[in-house]
Amino acid sequence: MVSQIHCLGVTPYGLVKNKSRLVNKDPDQFHSVLYEVDEEGDEGQPTCLNGDHTHFLLVDNGFRNEKANADYFWKNLVESIQSKTENNGLNIPVVVLLVGGSLTDLQKCYLALIAGIPVVVVMGTGKAADLLSYAKTTHGESIHPGTQIDCLLDQGQDILSKMPEYLGDLDEKQQQDCQKVVLKCCQLGSKIIVFDIDTDSSMDVFIWEALLTGNAAMDGKLELALQWDRADIAETRIFPRWKWTNDNLKETMRRALFEEKIDFVMLLVEKGFIMKNYLTVNTLSELYSYRPSSHLNKLVKWKGTTITITEIHHLLRNLGLKHFNQCYEKHAPKEWTFEDPYQELLLWAVITRRGDLAFHLWEQCNLPFSAAVIATCLCNAIQDKLHIKDIEIKSEYKELKKAFEERAIKLLNEYYIDDQKSALSLVEMKNPEWGNLHPLDLAILAQDMALVSTQCCQAIVDQRWQQIGRRFGVRSVYRGLLLLLHLTMILFNLSYSLSYLEVVLIALVFLDGLEKIFEAVNEFAKSRSRYRWWFHYDVVTLIVFITAVILRLIPETFVFGKFFYALCAILLSCRMLRIFYIFANLGPKILIFINMMPKLGIFLVFLLVVILGYSIASRALLNHPCDNRIAIAKDPGEFITSLVFLPYWQMYGELLFDQLESNSWRRCDSMTESSIWWASCKMCNDTNVTGIHNITDKGNVTEVFNFTEESSECVCSDSSQSVILVKILLAVYLFFANVLLLNLIIAIFTNVFDSIQQKSIEYWNFEMCSLAQEYESKPVLPPPVAPFIYLWRWMRKAMRTKDKRKMEPDISYSETSAMLSMFERQVRNYGSRSLAKPEDDTIETLNKINRMIGEWSAWFEKNSCAMSRESDGGDFDKLKQISDTTAKTHENLMRLSTRLDLLQVNLRDSQARLEYSLETQGDMMNILKNNQENLMEHVKANQENMTKSIKEMEQRITETVKSMYSPHTDT
Repeated sequence: MVSQIHCLGVTPYGLVKNKSRLVNKDPDQFHSVLYEVDEEGDEGQPTCLNGDHTHFLLVDNGFRNEKANADYFWKNLVESIQSKTENNGLNIPVVVLLVGGSLTDLQKCYLALIAGIPVVVVMGTGKAADLLSYAKTTHGESIHPGTQIDCLLDQGQDILSKMPEYLGDLDEKQQQDCQKVVLKCCQLGSKIIVFDIDTDSSMDVFIWEALLTGNAAMDGKLELALQWDRADIAETRIFPRWKWTNDNLKETMRRALFEEKIDFVMLLVEKGFIMKNYLTVNTLSELYSYRPSSHLNKLVKWKGTTITITEIHHLLRNLGLKHFNQCYEKHAPKEWTFEDPYQELLLWAVITRRGDLAFHLWEQCNLPFSAAVIATCLCNAIQDKLHIKDIEIKSEYKELKKAFEERAIKLLNEYYIDDQKSALSLVEMKNPEWGNLHPLDLAILAQDMALVSTQCCQAIVDQRWQQIGRRFGVRSVYRGLLLLLHLTMILFNLSYSLSYLEVVLIALVFLDGLEKIFEAVNEFAKSRSRYRWWFHYDVVTLIVFITAVILRLIPETFVFGKFFYALCAILLSCRMLRIFYIFANLGPKILIFINMMPKLGIFLVFLLVVILGYSIASRALLNHPCDNRIAIAKDPGEFITSLVFLPYWQMYGELLFDQLESNSWRRCDSMTESSIWWASCKMCNDTNVTGIHNITDKGNVTEVFNFTEESSECVCSDSSQSVILVKILLAVYLFFANVLLLNLIIAIFTNVFDSIQQKSIEYWNFEMCSLAQEYESKPVLPPPVAPFIYLWRWMRKAMRTKDKRKMEPDISYSETSAMLSMFERQVRNYGSRSLAKPEDDTIETLNKINRMIGEWSAWFEKNSCAMSRESDGGDFDKLKQISDTTAKTHENLMRLSTRLDLLQVNLRDSQARLEYSLETQGDMMNILKNNQENLMEHVKANQENMTKSIKEMEQRITETVKSMYSPHTDT
């Protein structure tokens, strides 16, 4: 976010050229004027305003061609801007930048230096800037403050010689005044910074050097560094000179979060800013209310002045996330803080589309893995909630979800390699803030297929299948028996009266529907996975079955009831595909088939448009309107189906050319009954009207079609003339249908097949996990027992919990969360952790042992030749064996040394975490202390074992050497 820059010019009104055009004659209205800028005028003469400024302050003291008063006004203005707020100032650091300039500008620089305002002189821009930079570099160190100017005039004679070169022709008085002003500025040279435009770079660094010498407050300088996004300057130049408190940095942190200045957020946290004390309920509400984006307004349906976090809570619930946090309640005190402030800021960053900041905040969360999965859930939910027109925003959330999923996968793989048991516990840890769902359930909710397919998640899925295997088998048998009963009933036992088999089937389906109601109430079917899709499928099947039962009980609609029974048989048969998911060969193919269904619906819309277009056109050409009216009156269903199915069969090769022949009758419409839709149809050439009687077979045709016996003028037509046109239409239709549309659906299906086939294993793993989640919540026994089990669960839950809104995490959850949080941080820091230089007693002991081993090895190498000459073959072999053993022992000890180094690093890490926990989580202290003691005991035990092993080896080597070179040994 770039702030708008305002360039304010202060100049005397009497020196402005064409100033009369700037006068507003009507003070009640604002008028814009066209102001022409001429070339630069002479010194002291009226000149035009500089167009590089955005605003002007015109100082009028009643005199013309007078500039001194304006300069003093400018001095007082910048002093007020730099002054602290308690002195009615703005507390904004000010620096004067001298580029070129004249004698008047040198005087303004001197006024600024007197006021304690630093000056940056841009050398190389000519005129006054080069003169002052020359004086500063030449005499800056020799001219001291407090020295009389008259005493420095002789020393500054070279300045007079440079004036014609830099400032042009000046009279003697102007030269003397200029020399004095330059020398006075050099006396205050500590606040003058020279920037060489030809050799130096990064002018902002020089400006910062000047600002640090100014009198502005440190918090104002920090705000300016934030506006320039220079965290490096703040770290090296501001914080070392400033004793700050957490309250001093609140506004800076707020702006850094608003403007997504990640480096500043990291810097403030590194300097000890306590985020837990900063982020209150009121602060989080202010963050959401600061310039909310358009998509957030649509999601929250924001109409007020502020967005409360209670509205954010409702938004999360509407997005399908079972969010609960007491701080988000309507009557929560505004000063309440959050248990994990970084997770709340992560939600804020994701909702407000601050992706880069979200990644940094995620790294600081207590449970990074869970936070990453929650972020994917939120991104997926917002992406689905947005309108289809918000393409850019939906794409942004899609990429953000993918990035968080990749981070979650990377973390989980590291956890699983380091400690499988803790990693499994982390994935299965329920989170009370998110409906007691564990990360794996949230991953299914977010459709994180790659995450679900990881080794750790699949290990949990395998455990679930071991638990639900019998349940799945029992319910699969129930589904098969239900389908078998239904097929037997409609094939062999369906009659006008209810049979015992049909009654049993109706009872089973009724209890099955009751189970679905219990599932819906218990929110078992509210996940955004395929389980929800199959739940809706079952509901549709129940509706079709109930419709069939109602229609078959009415004698007049028995045929329609039988049709719905047959349709229900198709639905029950397709429902068996859900059971076939468990087979690795069939599962991916079924997924491909299901994902093709939505694409097939789109294709059918295109096909229907083409079919109806050709069918209506061909029928209008082949049949007289009287024929069409007779056909639709005789059998409307047959008429409509013929419009659709005739061209449909033609698309598959059934051309039916005999139906393309025209009717030999020639009929016309009577013009006397034009106001009646069923106009009279009468034969041309006085043909007997009984022919129509034979066609309609409806009795008195005159009454049905409103025939008139009066003669009238007729317009007769012969449809045989249109046959050739219909055949041309048929050729065009078949071309579009067989070549374009069929190839279109083939291309669509191929695209779906390729996209799923590439990740077929991920899709299948995800479906297996969803299937396990579905059956994990179901009772073991299917209907008719299942509804009563659900009822018993409700009664037991009602007796256990009286207030469902109180979902505070218990002590066991807090301890588990704390342990897993420490485990996550240790594993995350392990990859970037470097072995520090040994400084304590344990590492020094290891170094001594390593030096001893090295000395023994060097001694053996040095004396090996002498031993080979003095010893026989057997002794040399013994010595060689001892040497090899020593080398292996050295290697083992080095390996052990590395392990001790890692343990020592873990010990230091635990100590650092202990300090952090004392500030943020007091209940973690005992856990960390126990961990520290265990690590110390482990290190001491390994040290003692190593020292004992070295001593034993040293003793064995000494005894061996003594035995080889003892006096009684024969050489």
